Amino acid sequence: MYEHSRTLFTELKPLLRDPDAPVGKRQLLRCCEGAVQQLRQGAEPERASRLAFREVRPLLALNRTLEALEVMHRQLAELQAALDQARTAPLARCAATNRKGAPCGRDALRGRPYCASHRGLAGTPAPPVPDAVILLRRPPDPGLRAEDHEDPRAGAG
Repeated sequence: MYEHSRTLFTELKPLLRDPDAPVGKRQLLRCCEGAVQQLRQGAEPERASRLAFREVRPLLALNRTLEALEVMHRQLAELQAALDQARTAPLARCAATNRKGAPCGRDALRGRPYCASHRGLAGTPAPPVPDAVILLRRPPDPGLRAEDHEDPRAGAG
């Protein structure tokens, strides 16, 4: 969202009455960020641009107001399209595998290959997978209790 508010700001900044005035730039930036925030919260692009334009209009050069309104409408419509696409895009699956070689099964974090549990793997290379991996353990004998097992190291003393 930062990029979108900054893009809107950089396109509107030359249209200010006094582009070098820090107060005007600060107020313009605040309005751009507010418009982007309204869009993220579900406002329509037309409404967000009209509300932001009301705040920005006193800062604009009189002959550039229509151009500024068109820039706001265009930028906020593009942002709305990007938001809609991001909301409807399916999440990718986590790229991690468990000890048996099966995929994790959880959704990956947006823009990342791993889920929240495996995000630490993002900076490490994937370990090589051996040709034959034996991961099955022999089940414990149900007739034996823990007390019945002797530690072979215990008597060697």
